[in-house]
Amino acid sequence: MKFSDATIDIRPRSVGEVIDLAVLFYRAHFPLLLKLTAVTGLPSLVAAVAIHVLTRSVLVSVVAFILLLPLSTGPIVLCASRLVFGESVSARDVLHLFGAKWRAFVARRLWQIALATATGPLVLGYLLHLSWAFQPMIVLLEQLKGRELRLRGQSLARRGGGNPFGFDVLLLCVTAAMACGIFSLVELMAADVFFVFESGPGTGEMWNDPVRVGLAFAIVLLVSPVYRLGWFFRYLDARIRAEGWDLELAFRAAAQRQETGDAAS
Repeated sequence: MKFSDATIDIRPRSVGEVIDLAVLFYRAHFPLLLKLTAVTGLPSLVAAVAIHVLTRSVLVSVVAFILLLPLSTGPIVLCASRLVFGESVSARDVLHLFGAKWRAFVARRLWQIALATATGPLVLGYLLHLSWAFQPMIVLLEQLKGRELRLRGQSLARRGGGNPFGFDVLLLCVTAAMACGIFSLVELMAADVFFVFESGPGTGEMWNDPVRVGLAFAIVLLVSPVYRLGWFFRYLDARIRAEGWDLELAFRAAAQRQETGDAAS
């Protein structure tokens, strides 16, 4: 169902359709999303590379990079929520909207990611990650807190349809394939700089090179909006399935048309 202001069809979608929509949406709005990702992701990129230079530990730098990624999550969600309904926004507009919310949002996401990462070797860490996947949208768009936030997330997860584990794994595979493809292309094009054929991706020497590590982080940052958008559109899909949101929007659009017709007559 397509509404007059919406840029996508507001209807239930399968897992594959949600992920496909995320990729297409990222491609359609690539310049704007790239600006937001570059501005908000630069601190995590610089910090991770600096930590790698100081410690020579890929693991430590990866953990630092993951912990700082929430900085780019909020603006992507806010931007997508406006673009979906045809609102024209700039990177400055989105950052201004996020400016008043970023401290509380990042603090919440930081401890959540830290806890999920710390328990990552266990099943608990991944289950926590899945249980919190809807929270960026609920916090920023519905502005719920505390018990209401927790109950809202549980409701959408329970009634939204589909398997969150299968969806997340497939979305991660798509994002990782994009990152690996871009990385391989850059490596081949810059073979003389990175000495690709002397130290391939499987060698330890490759990951001791700060330039190559920084390149890998930059590419992950580049494709990360696809993962964020995938969960954003799953959130919309969950609202449609759980609440009949498409019907609610349709009735609103019909009421607006009726008011416009009455005013014209």
